[in-house]
Amino acid sequence: MTMSGEMRALTIDSFFKYCSEGRLMSAKCEKCGSLSIPPRELCPTCLSSDVKWVELNGTGELLTYTVVHVPPPLFQGKAPYVIGIVRLKEGVTLSGLVRETPEENLKVGMTVKVKFERVEAQKWQPQSRYFFVPA
Repeated sequence: MTMSGEMRALTIDSFFKYCSEGRLMSAKCEKCGSLSIPPRELCPTCLSSDVKWVELNGTGELLTYTVVHVPPPLFQGKAPYVIGIVRLKEGVTLSGLVRETPEENLKVGMTVKVKFERVEAQKWQPQSRYFFVPA
């Protein structure tokens, strides 16, 4: 539910609208408890349609990362940058940029937390995004 109490569809668009509110959300199956990011209307584990939004804590463990030196065209001028895979406290994994720390300070297993920022987006891009920083 949103702060006003309305229910949002389980879509990527809704996921990023929550990010614009500073909230990291996941779809949670009410039948088996599975979490899914990106959100899905059907549980990928048990195929139940009893799926609802839940807010996640936003902290987790950096499982792995890579430093991108040769970026795709849209990211020209931003390299080098770090992409990591994080296992959140709730057990679901999420990939994202890892920022606000020098590359030499990154360690697999370190605790990170999510942060949000608004961006000037193109038509097909969200206006806000998440990234991870050391906790």
